[in-house]
Amino acid sequence: MKPAGLYSMLGPVTDDTMAQVNAYLDNPTTDGWDDISGIIVGKFPTETIWQCVVALDPDFPRRGRATDEKGNMVREWERIPHPFTVRKALKLARQSFKADAT
Repeated sequence: MKPAGLYSMLGPVTDDTMAQVNAYLDNPTTDGWDDISGIIVGKFPTETIWQCVVALDPDFPRRGRATDEKGNMVREWERIPHPFTVRKALKLARQSFKADAT
């Protein structure tokens, strides 16, 4: 996946950020999903990869990993999205920016 055309309200998504996303797409793990789920890829005010996935899969969990005040995990992700779903979500995010540019 190329970062070209993927933007957030802060500008183009960086190569480092796309490397994180691509690492998840190549090897989806719970930790990897936790790393990329909050990345902003959508329109103002903010739209995260997680929100884009939920838009495609309304049954996707609305609550993610949680820790207590000491950093101990108290809740894990119920499930993580398939890489195909994440790719489709990112494609829709790119298309929404292109539509606004015209």
